[in-house]
Amino acid sequence: MPRSLILALALLLVACPSEEPTPAPPSGPAPVNPWSEGPYGVGVRDIARNFSIPLVTPGVDEDEQWTFDLRDQWTGADSYVFLQTFSSNTQDWWNSSLVDLLVGHCRFGACSPPSVGNVHYIFVSGRGDWESDIDSMKERIRDALREIDDLEDLEFGRDHWRERLHVVPQWREDIGGLVDNVLTTWPSEDSGSGGWSPYGFAIDRFQRLREIGLTRFVGDGFTSELWFAANLPRHFNHEYERAIFLRDHPPAETVTLWDQEEAGGGGRFAEVVLPDVASAGYDTLEIDLTMGCPEGGADKNCWEWDYKAHMQICEAEIAPEEPPAECTWKQQDRLAGIDIPADTFACTCTSPYGGTVERVRTCNGVTDEETGVTTGQWGACPCECGGEVARWITSYHRHGRWLTDITPALGLMGRGGPARLKFQTSYPYTMSAELRYSDRGAETTPFAAIPLWGGGGFGGGYNDNHAPIPFDVPVGATKAEVVAFITGHGFNGDDANCAEFCPHHHHFAVNGGATHTQAYDEADDWLGCIPQIDDGALPNQYGTWYLGRGGWCPGLDVPPYRADVSADVDWDGGENVIAYEASLYGQPPANHGSIWMTSYLVFSR
Repeated sequence: MPRSLILALALLLVACPSEEPTPAPPSGPAPVNPWSEGPYGVGVRDIARNFSIPLVTPGVDEDEQWTFDLRDQWTGADSYVFLQTFSSNTQDWWNSSLVDLLVGHCRFGACSPPSVGNVHYIFVSGRGDWESDIDSMKERIRDALREIDDLEDLEFGRDHWRERLHVVPQWREDIGGLVDNVLTTWPSEDSGSGGWSPYGFAIDRFQRLREIGLTRFVGDGFTSELWFAANLPRHFNHEYERAIFLRDHPPAETVTLWDQEEAGGGGRFAEVVLPDVASAGYDTLEIDLTMGCPEGGADKNCWEWDYKAHMQICEAEIAPEEPPAECTWKQQDRLAGIDIPADTFACTCTSPYGGTVERVRTCNGVTDEETGVTTGQWGACPCECGGEVARWITSYHRHGRWLTDITPALGLMGRGGPARLKFQTSYPYTMSAELRYSDRGAETTPFAAIPLWGGGGFGGGYNDNHAPIPFDVPVGATKAEVVAFITGHGFNGDDANCAEFCPHHHHFAVNGGATHTQAYDEADDWLGCIPQIDDGALPNQYGTWYLGRGGWCPGLDVPPYRADVSADVDWDGGENVIAYEASLYGQPPANHGSIWMTSYLVFSR
């Protein structure tokens, strides 16, 4: 019986239909993820129960027929991807290149990475002419094995794949059990929320049932292709590696911001108490964010567009003084022909940049719905939200989770105490977010930040609108970093397709010293976001997720750009100036679209 048992560290698999379980420490030779005893289900991200099906594993010289039993085969090191044809409309998909599935697909001068090796691909037919489908697939597998045997520099060749490509020698409806249940009840990629018979499903390394997503390019004339399925096990490996990282790097302290709460539209606030990192000895800050699909987690329940999502640290009112009990709101005296101004009252907010800022409360007229009587009521102190500390781009219809190092944000939120954080995106998601504070033995820790530039239209005046900024060095600082969130947006306004799909560069320098450049050359790559699955990009989204972009991918976090400029800072009290400019193909911007940028100079000690 073909098996690829990888004996490694033991991980305790706790049944959890929504997220990866926390693995246990290694304890000797055992399956990577022991079999889960449930609870089981047949919904998206549910734990898969055991099942047995007949399989044929085609070989170059002979076939092997055997019985696949999920529990017996289970190691937790592999994932399983079931791919089916179920009508004449899916024959193009069924007959697309198997070689591309295994070694990568090339189009428009770009190539996708090859399939990872720790996966089994299992082909199923739900058509009436299933025997013909299976016979043709067996022959095509043999041909693919012969073809890759002639290719050079493959990490996984014929001997590897001949044990990992299988066909089910039965009609799908005769299989019964979990496979038939899922393949006949999950919505398909093309038929919306009421459709049936998807192109397939997967079982990931945590034994969860997973949707395949969209398996084609977006646009007229494109049909589904098997090679898209290779994106799934690559993402499953990323999820597994993230779980290992979380296990091996437990935080010293966590702050829960939201737990399975709906967020989006007008934003979501978290009122929390943050630790003082200096007294606690922390030097690292991460955020663990999940943006889930409502109503069960299926793709169809997630929103469809790639929009910016971000988190800001807000000012917070301190030591509020009570205003007078009564106040006058803004009114118009029509007889006198004058406006009566609203009463105001001074208030104070903490600043993420240190110190305080003065704000003004205003009296508002509030009308009682029952009595119709209007009275004056004081509005809240208008403490502002502005310090962006984390950024993501939402996916096209897919659930996502990202672990992001936002240590530079300690320069804005490391002083501790009561804090107000705002998460903003355009559509609602079922969201969980946790701040993770750690001591990782870093030489320095951020403690202060100076706001620098925003972005703007990527036209001829862009650089003129970003003049050099003088700055003072905070007392005690020993390190200075440029920290920036930079993403390009907008297209079709010029030949370069700026600023979403053009390779803009961003250059920073202190006191005329070394230039530090953040380049987004992957924006010229037709398939530039597929390799970023390794970094957490969500595969097979229902849109143009695969296209390389200027500083971002749909369904991925935007880690802050960091450049150490300490060597050029005058630490002895002299004048310091930081400069910034952008370019495209070595020339100043003269394009369309816009740059969304938040930038800081962050100091550590």
